[in-house]
Amino acid sequence: MPCGQVRGKSMLLFKVVCLISTQLIAQIDNQGNALQNQQQGIELIDQYSEHFRQTGEQKQAYYKLEQAVTLLQGKFEFPSSKMGVLARSWYESVNSGEKKFFEQNLSDNSWEKFFSSLLSLGQKVGGFRPVLVSYETPQTISIYSKENKGSWVKVNLEVNSEGQLISMGVKKSVQPVDYDLRLNLTSDQTKDIVKSIAAELERNYVTVKLRSEYSQELLKRLRNGKYDNVTQGDLLADKLTKDLREISNDKHLQVIPPSRINEVRERFGLEQEDHRSQDNSEPNSELSEEHELSEDIESIDVQSITSEKLDNHIGYITIERFVFNQKVIERTNSILSDLKNSKAIIIDLTGSGGGDGEAVIDLLSYFFENPELLTGSSKSPNGPVVEVWTTPNELSKSLSSIPLYVLTSSKTISAAEAFTYHLKRKNRATIIGETTAGAGNRVDVFKMAHDFYLVNSIETSFDPEKNEGWEGTGVSPDIRTSRREALEKALALAN
Repeated sequence: MPCGQVRGKSMLLFKVVCLISTQLIAQIDNQGNALQNQQQGIELIDQYSEHFRQTGEQKQAYYKLEQAVTLLQGKFEFPSSKMGVLARSWYESVNSGEKKFFEQNLSDNSWEKFFSSLLSLGQKVGGFRPVLVSYETPQTISIYSKENKGSWVKVNLEVNSEGQLISMGVKKSVQPVDYDLRLNLTSDQTKDIVKSIAAELERNYVTVKLRSEYSQELLKRLRNGKYDNVTQGDLLADKLTKDLREISNDKHLQVIPPSRINEVRERFGLEQEDHRSQDNSEPNSELSEEHELSEDIESIDVQSITSEKLDNHIGYITIERFVFNQKVIERTNSILSDLKNSKAIIIDLTGSGGGDGEAVIDLLSYFFENPELLTGSSKSPNGPVVEVWTTPNELSKSLSSIPLYVLTSSKTISAAEAFTYHLKRKNRATIIGETTAGAGNRVDVFKMAHDFYLVNSIETSFDPEKNEGWEGTGVSPDIRTSRREALEKALALAN
């Protein structure tokens, strides 16, 4: 095989993948789809091993080899249930770009535009590969999937009691990890998990006077049998997340199952041995937070911030999430340097799912010539206040006089709300769109019973001058319009 022709230390990773791929061939049964997958896998390995040998384009070759390994490992089996059959039809339709699923399952024409957008997304990311069923009920199914261009997502489908589809979406996710309680959760284990969450709320929730109320309400639901028939770990996590947000109206509260341990690592920068247990009452408030909520049609970030130049010298920036690392810092600087002579800049946060507070400060600093007091934060109403200021940079003077327009929606949340709030409070931008989600607390992660995790609000952000924030209320726009019409409105004003 061409794998054997690869030379050089820089190609070691590629050679290892080649060897693993060829070894997997021997493990495949020569029957049915497996035989077809084997042949496809061999062809991909041959093709892209040769491609890599000739061009040295390691990234593209590695991606194709990953596809080959997936094929060689075997084909995902959809459940034989009604929801499994529905899911199979969904994947076939979205991956083929055909409207068969829409025509068969969606009689309401109001879905047509949404489904067309979904087909466009599927085409953009090269389709979706189902990998692991997160959970299934008679009316719902949730499947961890991978975009064929590399990002992990979760496909969620739901029907009503008559079997009519009422919800479908693709949400960003992480590479899942299988675990025993995904399908075999016992009543005693459920009680352990719920009680540990209630105890953590009692101990560390940001609003002291509400701790007992929220904790006792969750325990009441446990006693009343709310979770008696839940035997799937991921399903329990989703139900608990929904209930916690219903009880508290705090959109940051979240229960993460063991299958999403990679989410804990990515969001909070923790290694496995560093995860806090529920007994630790001194959380590290400086850990960054990135909220899971996102637009239904959304893939996990490939580029967290993108830009383009529109007609009439209008700069247009889209931020999917606020990320603070060297690569994004440099990209942000490059984008704003390119737009420093714009007539106006439009910043689209309609699909922004939150992110790192440091990234918010970094971006805001471009738009104020002098240092500005942004916000305060405290763990209690009477506790010490931490102030946050902008730090002007070499582009701040040029950009500080350019008109800004920020586009928002009800999905604009957390860090994206902070960015919007500060610009509005300083009269630095015109906010156009919908009232934001209203998630103003800061969070930390705590390990619960049986390796579940709770994302708990442990601080709140507020305007130190007015002593008010956006938790529970959101940031209202200066010009109210739908998210789909916000850009058109901003362009009319900017021109």
